[in-house]
Amino acid sequence: MKALRFAAITLVSISAPPAIAATQGSLGSSSAATLVVTANGPATPRLVQVLDVEDATLTNSTQSERSPSTPGVTMTFCVVDTYAGAVNLRVSNDPVNGTSSSGWLLKAASGSATIPFVPEITNPSISALYGAFNESNSFNAGITAGQTVSNAAACGAGNVKLHISLPVGQTLPETVGGTTYTTTVTMIATPI
Repeated sequence: MKALRFAAITLVSISAPPAIAATQGSLGSSSAATLVVTANGPATPRLVQVLDVEDATLTNSTQSERSPSTPGVTMTFCVVDTYAGAVNLRVSNDPVNGTSSSGWLLKAASGSATIPFVPEITNPSISALYGAFNESNSFNAGITAGQTVSNAAACGAGNVKLHISLPVGQTLPETVGGTTYTTTVTMIATPI
């Protein structure tokens, strides 16, 4: 019987977690107290995604919502952050002639002709400009935490807009047979 009790007591002491508790200071000319600080990391990693982007075609008869007097196009897309936090969106385009400082240029499919263009990233109501072109071929657009969604199903009609237009006063040149100008715009999202 004694052996059985000893085994049961041993089993209980093995399965009980160690006691960790704060200690209170005592009354005196100085007093020290201790506490345990525990930080529990997230169970899932923070992930981001850019969704619902489409190829854009500019003509002299299409306009961007931000620059209605010049040829352009506006598209709405979605930025997802699984924590619904702030996201940096790095926007860049292919360099022309191998230089990253060539700016924002559409290059002719044949030949070396180029046409400048203006990209801008805003919220859906266009009331907040998150980022716009600069002299190099890339810029950062900070998407605020209130603007991102936590999953693709919450995207709806999109939560971010990309506006692409020609500079004010410029139109696409008319050529015999027409000329196609292209570039590739890349958007890379990273959590802030």
